[in-house]
Amino acid sequence: MNRIGKVCITVLCALTLVFAGGCKEAPLSLLLPAHEGEQVQTPPQSEEETPTPTPPVSTPPAQENQTDGEQETEEEKEEQEEQEETPVSPPQTQEKITVRFIFFDESSATKEFDKGAVVTLADVPDFTEESGYRYGWNLDGAPLLENTDYMQTRYVPIFSADEFLQMQSEENYFIEEDITLSNFSTLPAFQGVIEGNGKTLKIENTEKTLLNEFCGTLQNITVNAVFKGKKAIAGTTAKNCALFNDIKGNANFKNCRFTVEFTASATEDKPSAGLAINLLGASFENCSLETKANGLQHIYAVCKQKSASVTLAGLTVIKNGLKDYKFLK
Repeated sequence: MNRIGKVCITVLCALTLVFAGGCKEAPLSLLLPAHEGEQVQTPPQSEEETPTPTPPVSTPPAQENQTDGEQETEEEKEEQEEQEETPVSPPQTQEKITVRFIFFDESSATKEFDKGAVVTLADVPDFTEESGYRYGWNLDGAPLLENTDYMQTRYVPIFSADEFLQMQSEENYFIEEDITLSNFSTLPAFQGVIEGNGKTLKIENTEKTLLNEFCGTLQNITVNAVFKGKKAIAGTTAKNCALFNDIKGNANFKNCRFTVEFTASATEDKPSAGLAINLLGASFENCSLETKANGLQHIYAVCKQKSASVTLAGLTVIKNGLKDYKFLK
């Protein structure tokens, strides 16, 4: 084919591309004949015609699509399932203690408490009390460890020295006011309870013991006594002066403060003592005794004679040069 034929074929091909591509102009390189040995280059596509690659869409895990509330709901469900699977042990039953309240007339009532509880006055069952008396309970404030009994005590109230000096041996008394005694006669015996109620009993210038025989309970009281001497040929003496002549049996002293002062000497055959002439049986709890006698030889701080079976545990003795006691022969 000659050169003219090649040109015609090239023009026809270019016209075909123009009509096939619409109104867009064909590149000049397509309209012109290529020289022999040259390759026809395909024009690059425009940015508009170049398809943009679509990135692969990754599907997020189902948990990421959940809201916080949905996550919490799932956690609660898991906890609930775990609780349902875990066996629940039955509740522990609190051990009970039975307390018997015994009233002064020997009637009683029982009540249950948890072991380890502390019984107070508010827990005591109601009781119709006789008017004109004081009532108290021996509640010790300790946690309950076993079944126990509590006792009610009925007290006769004491407001004056005259009422104190009229005490009966087997009755119980409650001191309502501070009391001062002077010029009194020794009380014969006492085996009841004297509740001092934190009051003070003052004994002024006496030459006598307060009680001849004591085997009861004295508690929560302060006693201040001053023993005055009695004139004799040998001089001024205090004859057998002490708060008690004989302390014996189940005598009990609790929370007592004794102060005994001697203003005279004592003879050898008539000794005197702060607490008792003869201490035959007693127990002490949180008590103290202070004796003031200027070191006189025949005055004893605690007692003239003490039974070997009696200890002074619970009694603090403060003295100035006095012997505590001597044992019974």
